[in-house]
Amino acid sequence: MIFSSVDYEVRGNLVRLYKAVIKYRIPARGMLEKDGILTMRLSHEYCFRFECVCGEIGCEFVRTGEHGLLKFCRMAAKRPGIIAGIAVSAALAVYFSNVVVRFEVLTEDEAVKSKIMTVLSDEGITAGTYIPDINYTVAERALKKHVEEICWAGISRDGNTLIIDVIDNIPAPKGFKTRLPCNLIACEDGVIEKLDILDGQVRLCVGSGVTKGDIIVSGEVVTVTSDWTSGKEIVTTDIDYTRSIGKVYGTFERVMVFEQPFEQRTEVSTGREETVRYFDFFNAEVPLFSKMPDGYFKNSDKVYSPKIFGMTVPIAVRERKLSEYDFKTKILSEDEAKALAGEQAYRYEQNFLKDYEIKDRQCKTEVTDSGVKQTVTYTLYGVMSKESEFFIPKQLEEQQVEEP
Repeated sequence: MIFSSVDYEVRGNLVRLYKAVIKYRIPARGMLEKDGILTMRLSHEYCFRFECVCGEIGCEFVRTGEHGLLKFCRMAAKRPGIIAGIAVSAALAVYFSNVVVRFEVLTEDEAVKSKIMTVLSDEGITAGTYIPDINYTVAERALKKHVEEICWAGISRDGNTLIIDVIDNIPAPKGFKTRLPCNLIACEDGVIEKLDILDGQVRLCVGSGVTKGDIIVSGEVVTVTSDWTSGKEIVTTDIDYTRSIGKVYGTFERVMVFEQPFEQRTEVSTGREETVRYFDFFNAEVPLFSKMPDGYFKNSDKVYSPKIFGMTVPIAVRERKLSEYDFKTKILSEDEAKALAGEQAYRYEQNFLKDYEIKDRQCKTEVTDSGVKQTVTYTLYGVMSKESEFFIPKQLEEQQVEEP
């Protein structure tokens, strides 16, 4: 009935006609009986069966109107120019949807754009090139090889537009002879159990307790030498600066609090479903409805696109199914709130404690008027140090720069 339908007026034994329509499952629409005349509308594919039924039971029928594609075809048969115009438009649409019409290079450097277009032209990719014949991989390799200003290139298609996305080369920063020294400091309160140090002066040994911020390995290396001259001791102190490199492992505690209120806002389906349709024309969605339904909806699309000689025409009908949902406040029980708080703790462990060994886990649960609060005390083993840079006196830095 979407493509074509026919209006009828029927006279005769209407009771038998009703029974026949039900028996032969003829889907009639807009049935109205007035003064012994029945008016109705049928889809064109059921017209022959309906007319045969009317002939068998002796009912008279008259076609009073035609709608949809059938009416358009009869009108077009009298105007062959319309058919020719539609055929030419369809052919042009198919042609221009499968050839390159426009290039879009995603860079602001005009010199790079010019080089990219030159390389593409050398590879045979110009305006009018048949898109299915383009080998994107070969073209991308050619761009990366011949355009020195880029380090990556990707080619994609949007309709009849070829999009070239590139990443510019980032110049390497200039090297410096000097760099800031650093200490390894404690980032947790705990006990040192293992030192894995490559450079720096160790100030605290294994078994020492530390608080957050304590210097464990210093970047200020102090060397004291003693020498005896003419019976006198001469003590010389040398200070050198370096970057402390390594890791400090230890055991420490971390306390986390997870709260779950009794009131929880969730999405709930209302059961209402709506369907809207769009006319897709070269990636442009033209709505075939007057107003969008009000409310919150989740959607899923189905696209009905015709094909001509195996090629998809860039004209389609998009059917969008809308499922309404609303927000509802749910009151959780105490057990449910505890379970959700436990899930929060589990997600925290999976995301943030995967690099540590959990030696112990103590959980304390408190129930308040507004919800549940879980306080979890973790005993962890792992890296408990981080680098902390510091500045050195300017005159010493200049001396180090002058050294060969």
